[in-house]
Amino acid sequence: QNYNISQRRSMLLLTLLFASLASVHGSDSTYNIGAGRYDITGPAAGVEMMGYAKPQQYTSGIHIRQWSRAFIIADVQLSSRVVFVSIDACMGTQILKSEVVNKLKALYGNLYTNDNVLISGTHT
Repeated sequence: QNYNISQRRSMLLLTLLFASLASVHGSDSTYNIGAGRYDITGPAAGVEMMGYAKPQQYTSGIHIRQWSRAFIIADVQLSSRVVFVSIDACMGTQILKSEVVNKLKALYGNLYTNDNVLISGTHT
């Protein structure tokens, strides 16, 4: 299935939303830890590649699927959390992060902000 940029960003958000939480108890505190994965594979053909060998090179099929993986760690005692998202892409851009944080804010208020959401590409 072909996804446009907005749909891929929404899928990244879904990775966060569908992360399941498990409790981990330390000696002095309790952490809830969640993990989720979502397929963000884009169009199968016609996409410019980011390689340096041939700038005019375009994709012609899918070799492997691309995924986003989200990990949420919440400190129950401090009522704080951090989110790390790894995407199978060259990089996570600032506009991508801003849009994801804005969508999370619309759903959860100030629970997720620029200070506790990190998006990284596997090539970063």
